[in-house]
Amino acid sequence: MCSFSHNYKKRNISHTFFLVQMYLLTIIIVILQLIFFFFQVSLISLFTRVGYSLYMSSFLCTLNLRTLSILKLYLRERRK
Repeated sequence: MCSFSHNYKKRNISHTFFLVQMYLLTIIIVILQLIFFFFQVSLISLFTRVGYSLYMSSFLCTLNLRTLSILKLYLRERRK
């Protein structure tokens, strides 16, 4: 009984650590995306407004796809 409780606590701690890692990874990805986004938008906006709107839509699509892939990974790990 004691070993079961100990294993459960270990698993719970590792699961919490995994959650913290996922949140940190998501925040880091978003920050990096924003940095590259603003850097590239400043270059693109020198040329055209159309380039800006095209890049804005592709940026949002990329950000959403990365966030979804992180969520899928989290859900897959949670099922285990």
